[in-house]
Amino acid sequence: MKVAFDISILDFDRAGSATYARQILEHVEKMDGVEAVIPLRSGAGAGGALTRRLRHLWQDLLWSPFLSPVLAARRGADILHCTAYRAPLLSGLPRVVTIHDVYPLQNPGSFRLWWAWYFRWFVAAAAARADCVITSSAISAREICSSWGIDETRVRVIHYGVGAVFERPPAPAQVARVRREQGLPPRYFLFVGSLEPRKNFSGLLAAARELRQAGRDCRLVMVGPRGWRNRTLQEEVAGATEEGWVSSLGFVRDEDLAALYAGARALVMPSLHEGFGFPIIEAMGCGCPVIAGRAGSLPEIAGDAGLVVDPGDTAAIAAAMARVDDDDALHADLTRRGRERAGRFRWERCARETVELYRELLDRTNAAT
Repeated sequence: MKVAFDISILDFDRAGSATYARQILEHVEKMDGVEAVIPLRSGAGAGGALTRRLRHLWQDLLWSPFLSPVLAARRGADILHCTAYRAPLLSGLPRVVTIHDVYPLQNPGSFRLWWAWYFRWFVAAAAARADCVITSSAISAREICSSWGIDETRVRVIHYGVGAVFERPPAPAQVARVRREQGLPPRYFLFVGSLEPRKNFSGLLAAARELRQAGRDCRLVMVGPRGWRNRTLQEEVAGATEEGWVSSLGFVRDEDLAALYAGARALVMPSLHEGFGFPIIEAMGCGCPVIAGRAGSLPEIAGDAGLVVDPGDTAAIAAAMARVDDDDALHADLTRRGRERAGRFRWERCARETVELYRELLDRTNAAT
């Protein structure tokens, strides 16, 4: 079996979708029965700002819907797997598309205008024509089926995994080194994600401000890109940074991120929606308690190993943070349960289930010819 992967997302994204693309490519290649993997990339992220915009149009309107399956067939692929929403409208090969969530349909105002429009028309059409849609959670599967009228038999839930660097807590010396290099205090709460509306960092910022007003020395550390549609939030973050209780680190190496998880009192992820939520299982694997929003897939992924709160209730977020900070027994229990929970999410398992899906599709195609 030769599998072509459209991993164009790696050219312009470094967040969860890119993590999935890298990991599934690497682990499928190691599976029995996979003769070769064929990576395909559109090159959309290269060049200056204008060039990148033009290349994004090239990818969205020509490469993904029409050209990628042609190149995959010419390179001898038996099946094409598109790893991040965009997929062919026409293809002579069996095609699989991974769709992490349908939040751009539910709240288009949280996204750039182009992506909201493209998602509504092109991603919907690609999903309707795909031989199978992969998604990472049961709630995302239900939303995909209900939003686009896709039969549930054509949507497969395959949980993603946790990267090897996050499978166990790093050494205390590494945690101390990273904290020292980043100038962080001994106690802090961690946020990992882009500053986009659905991540609800504004809710976390408000909760931390409540705790500070109550006399608690509450520090926030942010890891991730600047995001979008957040001008007012950026101004609030800048003010809190000047006051000394927010640290914005941008992107960091995975090894350093593991140390940041291990050194935090908790990861706080009060998102309004997530298709999966990589930071949850990364944090759990590193021995970091998790506070997650009761929204999207987060309760499903966290299970009973984290504290789940209403993301719209600032007081509830603040109360959960105070509980984890004050109660060492609770902190230890969440750490233990989190590590057990994270052990269920492995990329090897994800790849194995994905290859089983490929075989089903190829068997079905061969039987029909």
